[in-house]
Amino acid sequence: MKVPNNNFKFIRTEKFDISQTEFADLLGITRGKVGSYEENRADVPVDIMQKLVKLYNTTFVPHITIDILINHDLRQGDLFSTDGNHTQPGSADLQGKNLEVRNLVITTTETGKENIEFVDAENVKASAGYLNGYADREFIANLPKFRLPFLPDNATYRAFKIKGDSMLPLPSGSIVIGEYVQDWENLKSGDTYIVISKNEGIVYKRVTNLLKQRGVLLMVSDNPAYEPYAIGALEIVEIWKAKAFIINDTYIGDSLWERLFAEIASLRAELKRLKGSNDKDDKLLN
Repeated sequence: MKVPNNNFKFIRTEKFDISQTEFADLLGITRGKVGSYEENRADVPVDIMQKLVKLYNTTFVPHITIDILINHDLRQGDLFSTDGNHTQPGSADLQGKNLEVRNLVITTTETGKENIEFVDAENVKASAGYLNGYADREFIANLPKFRLPFLPDNATYRAFKIKGDSMLPLPSGSIVIGEYVQDWENLKSGDTYIVISKNEGIVYKRVTNLLKQRGVLLMVSDNPAYEPYAIGALEIVEIWKAKAFIINDTYIGDSLWERLFAEIASLRAELKRLKGSNDKDDKLLN
C-alpha cells in the first residue's frame, strides 16, 4: 500500500477514531472516496492531502506537513524531535472537567415552567455580555424570554440568534432553539450544536465529538468555504443541541430565495437546451 494511503487510513482509524462517513464529511468528499483511498484503489489527490494536513493540525500536536504525509509512514511511530511530553489540547483535563457540576441559571414563569431565554449572538455586545454573565442570575433574569408550546417540558432550552453564512442554507439572523446538554462526552457526531467557549464565543456548528479520544470538539461548517477547527474541553462553557429554528423571512426574501430562484432558472435553461438538442437528433434520425 502507498504511504499516503496508509497515512490516510491511519489518521482516520487511529488518530480520529471515527467512521468513514464522518471522515468524509470532514474532508468534504464521499464515503466511497474514503474507501477507495484506504483500500488503495485510488491515489490520494494533493488537494485532499492538503485538507487532511489542515484537519490533522487543528487537533493534534506535533503538526505534520504534506511531505511527511507523502514520505513517512505514520504507523511506524513518532517522526518528530520532541521531549516526549506532547499532549493533545484539553485531553489531560477532560476528566476533571467532566467531574465538575455545571450549574445552569434559568428563569421560570409564575406557574413554575421554564422560560426560553433569548441571546442575540448576532450582536457583538450582547454576545460578549452572555459570555461574562451566563452564570449570573441577574443577567439571565434580564434577558428577553418566551415559551414555545410544542417543546417538551422535561428539558431546558435557550434561543440564540446566529450570524454569518457558515451554516447555509440556514441564513444569518436565524434563531436556533437549543436544548441544554449536560453530558458532553456523549454528544452525537454529525449533529448541530450551539457551543459557547471562552475563545470562540457563541457559535453554531456541526460537531465531531473527539472529547474521549483527544479532549476536543471538531467544529465543522455546512458551508465548505469554512475550514473545520478544534475547541478544547477547557475552553467550553455551555453546549446546546439544536432542536428548532426561527427564520427571518425578510432575510430569506432578500438573499436565499433569490439564489434558489436563480438555480431553478439555470436548471430550466439547461433542460430547454437538452430538449432542443434531443429534438435536433430526432430530426436527423428521421
